[in-house]
Amino acid sequence: MKVNGAGEGRRPDAVTGGQSARTPGAGSAEIPRTDEVKVSDLSGALAQLGVRLATDGEFDQSRVNQITAAIANGDYHVNTGAVADKLIRDVRELLAAKPRAS
Repeated sequence: MKVNGAGEGRRPDAVTGGQSARTPGAGSAEIPRTDEVKVSDLSGALAQLGVRLATDGEFDQSRVNQITAAIANGDYHVNTGAVADKLIRDVRELLAAKPRAS
């Protein structure tokens, strides 16, 4: 993000010229640059799920086509009572599973 031209033309590696960082007061001693990213188990599982869903193709294309056509024709109706009942049930399950702070 540029604000009034501040930082224009600067790159992160421009500070050290793309070289290793030097230890303060150590003269010519160099510390190699290292980057490390730690991914939680949950984010790793979500990434695997995303890949699986993208490659498995486990859905009924004919059903998707039927629903798409019904929406386009104005014939698709949602059972709002059933949606509300399932939403309430799911929220109750989540609240029951969540430990409460005392």
